[in-house]
Amino acid sequence: MKKKVDGRCQICYDTGHGYHFGVIACRACAAFFRRTIALNLNYKCRFEERCVINKSVRCMCRKCRLSKCLKMGMKSEAVQLNRDPIGHVSHRERSTVIVQSSPSSSFVPQTTIPGSAAMSVEEFDVKINEIFEGYRFCQNTNPGPSILDEMIRAYHEIDFQRSYIHDDSAITEASGPETEEQQNERMRKNLKIFRKIMFNEVQLSANMVAHFYPFMELPPNQRVCINSCCRSCCIMLLFKRFWPRFLRIERAYATYVKLGSDVTDERTVFYNGRVAHKHAFISAISQISKLSLNQLKSLLSLSQETTWSFVRTPLKMLKPTEFEFIAMCGYLLWTPPGNILLKDLPCVKGLEVSTVQKCKEARERIFSALHRYYTDVLSLPAYAGRLAECMALLSGVEVSVSLWKEDLMILDLFDLCKLDANLFDFTKF
Repeated sequence: MKKKVDGRCQICYDTGHGYHFGVIACRACAAFFRRTIALNLNYKCRFEERCVINKSVRCMCRKCRLSKCLKMGMKSEAVQLNRDPIGHVSHRERSTVIVQSSPSSSFVPQTTIPGSAAMSVEEFDVKINEIFEGYRFCQNTNPGPSILDEMIRAYHEIDFQRSYIHDDSAITEASGPETEEQQNERMRKNLKIFRKIMFNEVQLSANMVAHFYPFMELPPNQRVCINSCCRSCCIMLLFKRFWPRFLRIERAYATYVKLGSDVTDERTVFYNGRVAHKHAFISAISQISKLSLNQLKSLLSLSQETTWSFVRTPLKMLKPTEFEFIAMCGYLLWTPPGNILLKDLPCVKGLEVSTVQKCKEARERIFSALHRYYTDVLSLPAYAGRLAECMALLSGVEVSVSLWKEDLMILDLFDLCKLDANLFDFTKF
């Protein structure tokens, strides 16, 4: 009996059925590829080979589907009429296959993530810079009309990796009365886990963003700067501003995908896939805080309820498709704040003119691709109202992040919570 390997089909993003011909694929795409190669079939595309290949498309273009199979790394020579080579890969080994060995993945091997000790902001920035430097010599060609497909593929990759990266990440609560020594020990362990989760997520997001064209074409000092004297001007100019916003909208989207669109449902999905009530986050923070649970609820309730009202609920009501979601992520990345462009502010050198232009071009590519998706795939020429709701949702993300920053600054100012200095550093962007 063949062992099932979890993951999404890298061709149509449906539920995967293990490795077929070198990549994770669903039964349908594997059968399509086998039949096409075995019978030596040829196809023609009616739309200049720009068709969207996605499970939401009822009748996928066979020419474009075959092209994507080959592009993702399916091997024609692996097709046999009586045998389907599904890889028998262990849970631990599959990360190596996905990240390093699979031809369908352009992700470079991950750097080691520190979980036992705090890192300085400078050390943290060097780590992220190493991730981007690892992609510097990788081919980063213009994906053209398929830019959203490439972005979705990058998001699927990090979402899949979460299944084993966060597998053992769980905050421990007190099981009964504790001595001060026991409480300190539990908080120390919880802080270690919290740091590990944070570093994992930031690193995964950095890997994803490296595949968002044309991020790797930006001048290095516009992606990351390791000079502490000008940290506020160019450390993660785009990435550090993007990550907290991505965190807000991505968790809302992941919760919607897993739990549905019921706006009265107050559950959320954590990075490790576990489902809990929305207050579970505050409960987890209380395990590394000097404040009681009720005190934390009083302090953080406004930002949490704002996130629910301005992000979670509107997203469920919108019911965004995967293409809309990833387009909104692209907008968050490629729309720098106005104050970064003001060169007369202290310690703010501003973005280079070439970077500002690349941001503008990236937004144009993304929304041109979204236009084609609306008109060609969804047959929705009058999509202005839906696009307006997407932009309103992004405004809600900004409101949520603004309050989140205020909460973090208060926790930091009064030393109320043993969070990492790198998390507080995100409040500056």
